[in-house]
Amino acid sequence: MNRFKTRRALPSSREAAVEPRAGAHRVSSRALHGVVLLLSLVLGILVAEPVAAQSISIPSTAPLRRFPERRSGLPPEVITINDCDQDGTLEVSLNLSQANGLDVQIWSGTSSGCANDDQRVTLGYKCKRIDTFNPNQQNIQVTLKVRDVLPIDALTDGASSSGGSTSTGGSTSSPEGEGGSGGDSGAGGAGAETPEPTEPPEPTVTGSDICNTGAKGGFTLFFLLVDGTKTVSSATVELRADLEGPEPPSELEVGIGEERLFIGWNVGSEADDLVAYRVFCEPATDSASCTAASLSPGVRPPGELEAGRTAQTSSEAPASGLVNGTTYACGVSGVDTFDNVGPLSELVCGMPEPVLGYFEAYRRAGGKAGGGICSFDGPGQGFGGFAAAALVAALAVLRRARGGNRR
Repeated sequence: MNRFKTRRALPSSREAAVEPRAGAHRVSSRALHGVVLLLSLVLGILVAEPVAAQSISIPSTAPLRRFPERRSGLPPEVITINDCDQDGTLEVSLNLSQANGLDVQIWSGTSSGCANDDQRVTLGYKCKRIDTFNPNQQNIQVTLKVRDVLPIDALTDGASSSGGSTSTGGSTSSPEGEGGSGGDSGAGGAGAETPEPTEPPEPTVTGSDICNTGAKGGFTLFFLLVDGTKTVSSATVELRADLEGPEPPSELEVGIGEERLFIGWNVGSEADDLVAYRVFCEPATDSASCTAASLSPGVRPPGELEAGRTAQTSSEAPASGLVNGTTYACGVSGVDTFDNVGPLSELVCGMPEPVLGYFEAYRRAGGKAGGGICSFDGPGQGFGGFAAAALVAALAVLRRARGGNRR
């Protein structure tokens, strides 16, 4: 029998006091660790999702649309005479962030300084203010009239400094319709040398008269997000105006046809962008001086008076749909790659009248072969048509001669 029994040692009073404190310390550490972890999660969320800055930008996909739509192949950034004549519009998409209480200003100009608050004042007419509004949503479509966005005063006096470039710090329109993001706050003029104040040329043209100015050159549309008088962000679209057609041909001559005239010339435009010629005719108001009510040399002709057209390699073109016995004044204009019709040439006058063709004379003489009337002046009628008519007539005469011999 074991005389010794194992006994559990009883803690002293000091040890008993320490044990609960150690347990309390462990509980406090866990609670503190939980608080720290919770704060870390909150701070992590704040770091991962910072407050968005105040900004304006233009999406890279389809940043610019035009109305009415034009034929395919025309660069979207070019504003043509037809765009102006038709009073067309441009539509630009804008993306805004933190824009509550801010305004959007739209400017058009020939200097990059138009995006700078201080330089806009001294640049004068080189910066044209188009519109100001308070946006009510983040994604908006802005519609602008072509005639409004053209900075005609700057373009017509040679003040353009952008040179028709196709890229800036902001959004940019390109022939493929691609664009970039909005520029940084205050973009377009920071640190630039302030130019001398400029005065606008006189007179200032408006409305449809803008289309006849012959303006040509690059300019920029500026979309500014403004807080009071300070620009906080900007985006841009580069455009180019071409309201000038090719020079007209000279040394015109006129030939007579039935219900048509044939206009020829010796010297045409040598412009690289010339692609065609168009003929314009109108009943003459004075046949002796060869003048017309709506056609004037050196002035772009009305489109509704077009009577014919041909390629740039030709030196003559028919004017069709005319009335026999009426004297017409006719002129010729060149057309460029942007479908711009240039100024009209000198005028020549002629009177369409019936022309007796070989086949018609043959029929009147009793010929029976073939059918219809073939006149020398018919469309596309050249030496081949004349030879065919002559051959038919010769065969008919030969048959008659053989028939007479058989008798």
